Amino acid sequence: MRRTLCVIGILTGVHAQPVPEPVRYPINIGWFPKTVSYAPDESNVVVTACTDTWKSTKPQRCTVMRYRIAEERWETLPAINTDANYDDVAYTWDGSTIFAQEYARCEGAVQEGKVTREYCSRLVLLDHSGKKLQNLTQDLHNTYTYPSLTQDGKRILYWGVSNQLKPGMGGGAWDVKELDIATQVTTQKTDYQAAYPKTTPRYMPDGKRLMLVASEYPKRPNSEDFYVTDERTGRRFMTNYAGRFGSNMTVAVGEPRAPILPLFPTDGHMWLMVRDISRDGKLAVFDNRGVGMCFRFIDEPLRKEECFTRRRSYAPSASISSSNRTVAIVSGGDRPSIDWSLRLIEVATGEELTIGMRFAAQGQ
Repeated sequence: MRRTLCVIGILTGVHAQPVPEPVRYPINIGWFPKTVSYAPDESNVVVTACTDTWKSTKPQRCTVMRYRIAEERWETLPAINTDANYDDVAYTWDGSTIFAQEYARCEGAVQEGKVTREYCSRLVLLDHSGKKLQNLTQDLHNTYTYPSLTQDGKRILYWGVSNQLKPGMGGGAWDVKELDIATQVTTQKTDYQAAYPKTTPRYMPDGKRLMLVASEYPKRPNSEDFYVTDERTGRRFMTNYAGRFGSNMTVAVGEPRAPILPLFPTDGHMWLMVRDISRDGKLAVFDNRGVGMCFRFIDEPLRKEECFTRRRSYAPSASISSSNRTVAIVSGGDRPSIDWSLRLIEVATGEELTIGMRFAAQGQ
């Protein structure tokens, strides 16, 4: 069963209006969801909300919005910096603050040679109103791709340019790095020069291994695992990660040069990109584009997946509620205003609540 709610809002606090299926018009007018994060108390989710550039020539803007689940309403954050862009929005582990990537005017004069830099990228903490509490990073020249804050709030994991290569050298050369917030010391945690990271690196429940998702890991130590046999000629040859394991891209490593193999073995080349791990450390949620949204089991990696919805779509962001009863996902296709939506999925029944973002973007 599927239900659809489309929200028409000009002012904060306007309630959602249910509309019957099918939705024959864009469910997002002006804004679409990009990332989602459940509040630990399950009362709401926060999203990165971006302007749709499909039919617009204006630069894209991304801000932070919150959906109150019981009240069925969206709200803007009243103290958010409306001149800034935000991405990778997520509640901290205890839910007291919001972690985000901010791109805004530099605070003070920042010199690059003889040029004064106008805009800077930072990782920040916001309170629930959107007011900035703290700049977590001081290096204004770094690239923080898919950042996440550790449970203790003391470190940041992210994909950064590998120490072996120079910035700006193209699509490859990414490794996971960890920034100690107190000292601002960065440690490179992997050494694979990965290509095209797909999602946020995170620690496994054991606190030692890292879960990674990327398209390719060229600098891997276990080349012998990447030989395949041509069925027609019988010739053995070494292939790349996709040639050996397809889109089963989720791996777990305990040291910088650990062997690269899928964390969850699959039959064939299943699309398996883990988007979130439950708070109890037992479940990994992933989108299988050919099947739906599914769980794999951290303590039982050989156990087959269990899928709780059969919707076949790309879901670049997902968040499991604290009780494991509901999963919030952003899913869609090529056109955000028509295809992308926020969905709340009941795990036990597979029932979906589709939440559109039909906003007049006044004040944003």
